[in-house]
Amino acid sequence: GASLLCIYQVSSNSPRLQRIAYTGTDSTFPEEIPEQDISHLQSPVLWVKGKRAMINLQRLAHASNTSYIASAPIGETNAFIGLVIASGENSAPSPNLLPQLTFLSSQINNIIQGHALNTQLRQDIQEYLTKVLINNAIYNTMEDGVIILSPELTISSLNPSAELYLGYATVEVSGQKIENVLIGSEDLKASFQVVINEQRIGSIGSIKLYRRNGESFQANLRIIPIVNDDIINSIIILFHDLSDQEEYRLKNQQLEQRAILGEVTASFAHEVRNPINNIFTGLQLLAINLPPDDPNQKNIARLEEDCERLTSLVKSSLIFVRPMEYKPESITLSQLVSNLLERWRSRLVKLNIKYQVQADQSIPPIEGDYRALEQVFTNLINNAIEAMESTGGMLSIKFRHATEGEEQAHIEVSISDTGPGIPAELREKIFEPFFTTKQHGTGLGLAIVKRIVTAHKGSIYVNSILGGTNFVVQFPCV
Repeated sequence: GASLLCIYQVSSNSPRLQRIAYTGTDSTFPEEIPEQDISHLQSPVLWVKGKRAMINLQRLAHASNTSYIASAPIGETNAFIGLVIASGENSAPSPNLLPQLTFLSSQINNIIQGHALNTQLRQDIQEYLTKVLINNAIYNTMEDGVIILSPELTISSLNPSAELYLGYATVEVSGQKIENVLIGSEDLKASFQVVINEQRIGSIGSIKLYRRNGESFQANLRIIPIVNDDIINSIIILFHDLSDQEEYRLKNQQLEQRAILGEVTASFAHEVRNPINNIFTGLQLLAINLPPDDPNQKNIARLEEDCERLTSLVKSSLIFVRPMEYKPESITLSQLVSNLLERWRSRLVKLNIKYQVQADQSIPPIEGDYRALEQVFTNLINNAIEAMESTGGMLSIKFRHATEGEEQAHIEVSISDTGPGIPAELREKIFEPFFTTKQHGTGLGLAIVKRIVTAHKGSIYVNSILGGTNFVVQFPCV
């Protein structure tokens, strides 16, 4: 038998054979077999000492006193991938050397091909698993409801959105007829039958579907058959909840109506303001020309109060419907509020209302329009004072710089009074336009406050505490 073996493989980056494994010394077999020699090695070859050396491999064997050298190609006839070589020194080759070498090359080829197949199989399996994971991710996260049916129209599975929309879990309805779960305002069974018979996608469009609890919702529904060799393997139902779109349409409609109402209100306010001023001026002149003790003086005074209230309502309406223009500047809220309290000092003393302000010196300024923010706190503080004007009480104003544990650093202003408080059923309505609990209120004060706060990217909410009311306003830091 041969004493030395070597295996060559076709190089991936050049038309040569590259040595990949061998026995013996490094110099016995060359590292590479050049391209011009490969054509002589496409079939089994045996060279023995004394024969003419045709290729470089044989010439090297002759120079090294090798007795013989035999080679057999690895791979198919048209798919040459390598070479196996056997050689011996000081001995004659076995008569069965070439058949044995050919058998060895075929075994090596089988191993290589098997490895390649295994590698390809692993790649194919990995690609398949990746596709399955992607499909599952889409199936489980898509907003549309997905129901998978068998060809007999029984339920195989529901994706999470379908479970949420319909109120059923897959484990509850698996194996049930679809008409027992997907209930619509139209006969869906006929649509399924058309899809099965014609083997094409069916689109029902907008349809009313019913949830498990009996609630209805508008949905866009499609039926998709999965066909293989003219046989339906399964059926997919896709449906999209149109409730959000309907809500969006209604909101747009409300915005359009509000815009029209704003234009009408602004026009009406302008037209009414001048006649009110004329009436008020006429009443003042009438009061001057009547004796102070005239009985009509009381009636005139009441009419003047009504004119002032109408003027205030017109002014508030114009502020509410007009687009607000803001001139941002750096504002220290504690200083702004202190200025307002200084103006009201005599009024607070007269009404027996005490006040306290808690503010940390390190509270940073905010970016805002001074006059607009002054209007916010004027309204809130005035409401607190009016809530206590008959009994007196305590007005508390606290400033807080919220930084830790908050989503965004902000300045928080808390305004509390010790008045009667706001009933729970009214708290959600107090920011609505024209809602008021005051006898002579316009119902626009807090609506304007909320609008200004929102325009400053802030928020406002109300708490009715034990023995009073607490408004909290938050503004983002600069």
